Amino acid sequence: VEATEVHLQRLDNIESALLWIQTLSTARLIVTGYGGGYRRFNLDQMLLRFTNLRHLELDGFDSHFSKHFWTTFLTPKSNLVSLSLGKDFELIADDFGRALKDEKAAPKLKEIRLDVIDITGGEPHLFDTREIVEPGWTDDCSFEQASSLENDISFRGIKLKGSFKAAILRQ
Repeated sequence: VEATEVHLQRLDNIESALLWIQTLSTARLIVTGYGGGYRRFNLDQMLLRFTNLRHLELDGFDSHFSKHFWTTFLTPKSNLVSLSLGKDFELIADDFGRALKDEKAAPKLKEIRLDVIDITGGEPHLFDTREIVEPGWTDDCSFEQASSLENDISFRGIKLKGSFKAAILRQ
């Protein structure tokens, strides 16, 4: 399949669908939902093939990236302008922040939308030392890690949107 914009929605096998897409022509990739029930999978190798992506949106399925995905994906040659990670994406704040600390990484990146933190008080959540529920913060994205990541994003002059930013402000 050759297209400049690809939207995959509620597929049982996202990995196979991504293999059929011509990676050089795709500028916008949106992957939402997962029709195969609960199954965690790794998209590293599939997404690293897309070298000309300008806009990437991942939402509505449980996925994760390896420890070095972001530093490999957000290289100085990256064309990415916007990135959006939805509510079911397992963001490992330290890995993402490490990639953004490199001032040469993803030089065209202007906007990041992170809706990975639940500010409504639903799962997941952690208890602080007084056993008070802190909505949304996870083992891989604590308030301290999120604040550090927000600083890395701000330092780069990238616009941050989404519930992630609202959760930091609320804290």
